[in-house]
Amino acid sequence: MSMSSKRVEIVHCEGTRDERRLTVEAHIQPEADFFAVDTPVYEGDVVEIPDPRGGTDRRSVAAVKVNDFGSESMRHIEAVWGKPPAVRGTDVQLLGIEGLHQAVIEAASELFADGHYSQAIFEAFKALEVRVRTQSGLDLYGRPAPAGEHVGLFGPGGESAAHRMLKLYVAGHPLEFGLSAAAVPHVEYSFATGDRVDVMFENHLPDRTVVEVEVEGEQQLCIGIHQAIKYRSLAAADAGFPLLTSRVRSVVVAYTVDYPKARELAERYDIPLLEADRETVLAGAR
Repeated sequence: MSMSSKRVEIVHCEGTRDERRLTVEAHIQPEADFFAVDTPVYEGDVVEIPDPRGGTDRRSVAAVKVNDFGSESMRHIEAVWGKPPAVRGTDVQLLGIEGLHQAVIEAASELFADGHYSQAIFEAFKALEVRVRTQSGLDLYGRPAPAGEHVGLFGPGGESAAHRMLKLYVAGHPLEFGLSAAAVPHVEYSFATGDRVDVMFENHLPDRTVVEVEVEGEQQLCIGIHQAIKYRSLAAADAGFPLLTSRVRSVVVAYTVDYPKARELAERYDIPLLEADRETVLAGAR
């Protein structure tokens, strides 16, 4: 069978934000496709070929062989077909920020567009905190605000705004708490037991860092340390690591950590206590 030349479309990183399409000439064979030697085709790409019966024949590239030798007519790329790619029922819809509340767009759209997703989330939550405070008439700790003031968030029994602000600040500023810029935060990460840690970071060394957040007070800080001990074990089991592993780290973040009883407890169980600057964290809520 002689090879026939057709115009085909190469789809790179299909279904992701980096998806790219390129139309090129190719020689079609049942087991492979042959391209010019400088064609940007790679393993994992999808090649869409016009079907003479109608529609499009979609093929997945399992291997690429670059033959860059001999005469010009002999140089080519051979793309070997693999398993057929999954059929796409609808076009992939990439998430954006455009449909969110105007306050969120104003606070976070530029950060989101530049790929600073953690900081965008933090700024969006700060904007929502301010709006809810304005609407609710509660102060930063969930108490009724003085007449004429509009500050605060959750009422009795809920998470205080001060705690939530600190939690989101930690999630958005990993470098300030000894993590790398590549660390990916998960706020309110849930374990199989139903327990939820304030923040868990992944994609850094160690593999996981769980963060328990406490606002203030020695009793609350000691409770937070006990929680951090528990979350360290849960995070290890959740990832399939041994319980006594260096791949999981647990810390407690609070506005004040200088309490003798809390420090002694934290040192005994290797739970670092980290301080956050209250004014910096709460600045966006005023």
